Amino acid sequence: MEELEDWLSTSQVVLGSLLPAYLRLNVIRLLYRYRHLNGGSLDNLPCTDLLVHKASLKPGTRPHSVKSQKRYSPMHEWWMRKLIKEGIEGGIYESTLAANGALSPWNARVVLVPKEVDGSPDDEPRPASSI
Repeated sequence: MEELEDWLSTSQVVLGSLLPAYLRLNVIRLLYRYRHLNGGSLDNLPCTDLLVHKASLKPGTRPHSVKSQKRYSPMHEWWMRKLIKEGIEGGIYESTLAANGALSPWNARVVLVPKEVDGSPDDEPRPASSI
């Protein structure tokens, strides 16, 4: 138990105030068991090739064409640039120009979903793709 508390105090893990006291030890044990997957930022997370996304398409399949896309608000654009930069630096994303030598005709508009923690407009949103 002391080892778990020591690890919790030195890690970047923060347990929320809504966690019931009777579940606290179970949650700490679970987090400790998978501590190698924990990271306070993308720099701390290990890269993995266990799952590589590849789309299986019939030969000759053409991408869906969207005629016009709405512009993002300055706040959404700032968050997207920040999230993309962190993703590239952390090895989660790669540049299609670097990987394929050309821009990809396949894309989906990114939808930034606001977090529902306290409803502040300055909270970091979560990226999601719309198809």
